[in-house]
Amino acid sequence: MPSPRPTPFRIAGVPVRLHPSLLLVVALVAVTVVDRFALRFDAALAAALAVGVGVLLVASVLVHELAHALEARRRGGVVGGIRLFALGGVTELGDHGRTPRSELAVAAIGPWSSLVVASACGLGAAAAEQWLGGDTGAAVGLTLGLTGWLNLGLVAFNLLPAAPLDGGRIFHAVLW
Repeated sequence: MPSPRPTPFRIAGVPVRLHPSLLLVVALVAVTVVDRFALRFDAALAAALAVGVGVLLVASVLVHELAHALEARRRGGVVGGIRLFALGGVTELGDHGRTPRSELAVAAIGPWSSLVVASACGLGAAAAEQWLGGDTGAAVGLTLGLTGWLNLGLVAFNLLPAAPLDGGRIFHAVLW
């Protein structure tokens, strides 16, 4: 019996499918970062904040893929949807002008959006620690700070010049 396709929801008219394997990503991220929270908070709060980082990472990948989709659509392309799963995300793109400039713009907007998310998280972390103070400021600051660092990791990974990563598509557009 074939596995059922996840039911899509839409963001800005783009169908988004979330695969159940994303729960593994959230769990893996949570297990990886929970010790950072456990240094300051009780076990239950540390676990909840660590899961929050995992959820924010998945949301960050969604922002990255949505940036690809919206840029492709802005350039007249067809967007079939976005699929998020344990290994990342895929934006199903049809023709989006098929010029080097268009290819470069659509490929580069994803890492750029991840860089913007990382920057916003860093600024938000600093602001939370400064303005909220205490345990609340530390909890929000650490959550946003870790999410920002994970997004910087996404930028670095995605810019590797290998297909099907964005870096490979950028490299292809430059050579084209």
